[in-house]
Amino acid sequence: YILLRFLVAGFGTYLFLKKLKLAYRSALVGSVAYMFSGYFILWITQSSLPADMMIPWILLGIEHIFDTPRWKSVVFLAVAWAMMVLSNSPEAVMIITLFSLCYFLFEYLRKKPDRAVPLAFILSASLALAISLPLLWDTILSFVQGINAHGEGFVLSVHLHSPLERFLQIFTVPVSPILFFEIAQLGGLFKGDFIVPYVGMFIILLSLVAFSAKKDKEEKMRIWFFGGTLLLFLLYWAGIPPLVWLEKLPLFSQIIFHKYNSVFYFALAVLAAMGFEKMRRENVDRKKFNIILAALTLPIGGL
Repeated sequence: YILLRFLVAGFGTYLFLKKLKLAYRSALVGSVAYMFSGYFILWITQSSLPADMMIPWILLGIEHIFDTPRWKSVVFLAVAWAMMVLSNSPEAVMIITLFSLCYFLFEYLRKKPDRAVPLAFILSASLALAISLPLLWDTILSFVQGINAHGEGFVLSVHLHSPLERFLQIFTVPVSPILFFEIAQLGGLFKGDFIVPYVGMFIILLSLVAFSAKKDKEEKMRIWFFGGTLLLFLLYWAGIPPLVWLEKLPLFSQIIFHKYNSVFYFALAVLAAMGFEKMRRENVDRKKFNIILAALTLPIGGL
């Protein structure tokens, strides 16, 4: 059953990328990048994986809503959303729901559809709420009083790293577990319980290729949306204000963003698939790629 979560996440990512009109091989790259990311591998027994595996299915349902805002699309999105809520992982549910709402708003502003689309989306959300209603109270109670209701001391032990610790956590993204800085080089510098799981240099380089593509307005907007998602997480992990102030808000203070960050890995997988697609079409500006790569690696080399 645990391995089935990998398959559901990967197949959903594949279908979502195909819906974005990516080629078979590009969609396959993105699906493998998500389902076998360090997030799934390191947290293989984590209780939030049933929610994480539904991210691509929810976004796929949103795309269907924009294409054909009819009952079939409404029910598809409602079932996907309800299955995510019924995972009973409140922190993951909140993050994924917020990300899904942002994606819908992004697509709505970009496509500017008629009133049938937002009405279908609201109907789908209402239906998802009705499906998950029998267990919704348990999910809320788990967030407020259960194992997810982290005490103040526990939350502080995870969040209040030194600025250096928070910044160095970003460097665990491109390397494998045996090369984690806090183990291999820093002698256990990080005192918190959570690290940022790896994704590998190959996926990161492919995502940079996506930003190096020649002009393509429609895909460029999607690239910047998913790129903006990555940037928000990176700035938060690095402890950059005002994003770091989110953890002091009443609702967000209950969420450990260092642990429930599947959205980051999904966005990175989508960008890697888009980068692979650009390479397949030979639609890459090498000069732009070299500039982006240098802009990211030179400061790191200086450190």
